[in-house]
Amino acid sequence: MLSAAALLDVWEWGEARSPFGRGAALVAASSPELTVEALAVLSIGEREERLLAIRTRLFGPTVTGLVVCPHCGVRVEIEFDSRELGVSSEARRTREFQLTVGGLELCCRLPSGADVEAVSALADVDAVCAALLARCVTARDVAGNVVPAAALPAEVVRAIGDEMDRLDPLAVIRLPVECPSCGGAWEAALDVQSFVWTELRAWARRTLREVHALARAYGWTEAEVLALSATRRRAYLELVAQ
Repeated sequence: MLSAAALLDVWEWGEARSPFGRGAALVAASSPELTVEALAVLSIGEREERLLAIRTRLFGPTVTGLVVCPHCGVRVEIEFDSRELGVSSEARRTREFQLTVGGLELCCRLPSGADVEAVSALADVDAVCAALLARCVTARDVAGNVVPAAALPAEVVRAIGDEMDRLDPLAVIRLPVECPSCGGAWEAALDVQSFVWTELRAWARRTLREVHALARAYGWTEAEVLALSATRRRAYLELVAQ
């Protein structure tokens, strides 16, 4: 578990970074056992799983959010246990695979956070998918000639995507939702990095307000306030409010 001071450092550094940069910073700070190289090759799903584990340690396993019903426009509250989204260790460690589809031999690897960061400047979703495909797939025909990713038939691309989904199930998390108003059902995508960072930002601002209040009341430094447990800080804040 990161200390309050370390979490504030991660938040301060990450606020000026991209969403993937923020996620990488939080995972890196919480995973001192991983080298820079090991962090760079984590698949998207592996990073999402680590972020969910960090979120569970920080704020508990229950996740609550709001989504908009695509059928009637009503805001629907969803709740789930983040621990139920875990996958097997075998699936987590399978990053490279081979397929034979439509007469093509495909050598593939799961996209990593570094891959997504490299193509994140592309605004068009199709362009992002094409760029990821080019980075992560090498295709050869029966004669051994390399087939460009842009020339792969749609059925081959679908087969690659299906296998990536199977091997990295947390790369795209979809939650089943039913609208209590109209009864419509759909799957809502969960953007783990943005969700966790939004919660971390709210925690950081709340913590800074606590530091401000206790520093003004007692003359303590930020380090001294953050050294207190959250329970003891709340107790002092109650005394200040009396």
